Amino acid sequence: MKSAKKKNQCPCNHREIHRIHKLRKQLQRYENELERAKRIVHAVTGCTQALRQATSETDLFRHFCNHVVRKGGYRLAWIGVLHHDDACRVEPVAWAGADNHYVQGLQVSWSERLEIGHGPTGRAVRTRLPQVCPSIPSDPTLHPWKARLMEMGLISSVALPVVDDEGQVMAVLNLYADREQAFQEAEVHYLITVTQQIASGLVSMREVHARWQTEERNQRALTARMAISSLLEMSLTPITLTQMLTSALETILAVPWLTLESRGAIFLLNDSGEELYLAAQVKLPPALTENCRHIPVGHCLCGRVAESQQALFTSHLDHRHERGFPGIKPHGHHILPILSRKRLLGVLNLFVADGRILPEDETEFLHAAVHTLAGIVERHHLESDLSRMARYDPLTGVLNRRAFLEECRREVVRGRREHRLCAVLFIDLDGFKQVNDTFGHQTGDILLIQSCQRVVECVRESDRVARLGGDEFCVLLVGFAHEEDVLVVAHKIIDTMRQEFKVTGQSCRIGCSIGVALYPLHDTDPNELLRKADLALYEVKRNGKNNASVYRSELENRH
Repeated sequence: MKSAKKKNQCPCNHREIHRIHKLRKQLQRYENELERAKRIVHAVTGCTQALRQATSETDLFRHFCNHVVRKGGYRLAWIGVLHHDDACRVEPVAWAGADNHYVQGLQVSWSERLEIGHGPTGRAVRTRLPQVCPSIPSDPTLHPWKARLMEMGLISSVALPVVDDEGQVMAVLNLYADREQAFQEAEVHYLITVTQQIASGLVSMREVHARWQTEERNQRALTARMAISSLLEMSLTPITLTQMLTSALETILAVPWLTLESRGAIFLLNDSGEELYLAAQVKLPPALTENCRHIPVGHCLCGRVAESQQALFTSHLDHRHERGFPGIKPHGHHILPILSRKRLLGVLNLFVADGRILPEDETEFLHAAVHTLAGIVERHHLESDLSRMARYDPLTGVLNRRAFLEECRREVVRGRREHRLCAVLFIDLDGFKQVNDTFGHQTGDILLIQSCQRVVECVRESDRVARLGGDEFCVLLVGFAHEEDVLVVAHKIIDTMRQEFKVTGQSCRIGCSIGVALYPLHDTDPNELLRKADLALYEVKRNGKNNASVYRSELENRH
């Protein structure tokens, strides 16, 4: 009976054991699924954290890869961005996990025309769907990368497209595991959530970046307008051209978003058009200032720009940089011509750090700045020309009647304050009309210029020389001690005028007569001094010319 009982019990015990084994397998499977779910949840949670930590797209991708590998238990993760070039490249920009050198040298495409575009990554881009590779060794589409992946111990993979709300693929997430069938449907579903987070983060980041760029552009445009406005206001300030250009240069260099060094120079073209001279500079070393005081057109960088009238940018010192000095440090230049209606006025020379690439918006601003500088220089030249025309005789370049009387008034005021003596010499050329009638007006004009130059050479720099018109000149002598000193100068002028002139190949002789009036002895009014000097001159003319005479009161009745 006992043996029968044992026989009857065996089948029951066997079924029970089988059921227990089955339950244990199910439990293990559930535990594995639970562990996998935990890993995915941790990975998703980590990716959410990455969204908060990232400061740029590359930073965001790097955080995602690190979290996915560390929390999700994958062997390798990398994210690639799409290039819309002929090769349709997928460029890895972030990675984590196994051999990083593999990812750095990876060549992948999303073009169907290329073999490297037929792998999971290329298919994921084209289909916009996850591409699972259960077994890398048996997948023929992975031929270009298979040997290296197997060498690294990577057996299965998944490529997941990162798609925005408009259906455009923004990037591709690639994950690898060290076992077959690692990426089941449920896991891929969770991983799609990860890519959606990446897409959401990218969209938000790009929106923020676009707003920031717009704000930055607006701010740059505002500061650029303010700088240009400041340059225009500066042109109305009553200061010298050197002061004006120095302030303009400082204004340009102070624009906060420029990547220039805080030094530069402005060169202007001289009257001959053959040479640049240093008109203004900011923070240039003394050795460089001395070397670059004058630069012939066509030489060194600034001279080349002056010759070509084209902007020149160089990020390094090279053979074109001819004006060096001991201890010069590596740097580059951005040099722009200052042009007014295609006429060269000078060049703007700015310094950049060695190896620097100048952004496009900076170039646009600098072109606007040199255009404004051209207006400043042109305005100054025009004002100088108008001032010169208002004060100077156009033929001889000495003062005209109006400017001479102004100088006389100024010296009278000074003489009254400092008890200084002044004298007005009224000069008339003798024999000029005969030369002018004989040889023509052109010869006469040259003779007037040479005569004026002889007068200038006979007086001091502190004295004033003027042409009143025709062949009449005036001299204002200041700070002499005695009347005899004035007559010494007058006779010196008479003697030099008697010497032979060479004009247009012709030899000719003339002379001059001079009348003198003294301040304050004869008068304190410049107009009266000039009139009384003229009376003294008339007396010389009556008595034979080529002499000098001082005003006397009896000349009033005689005239």
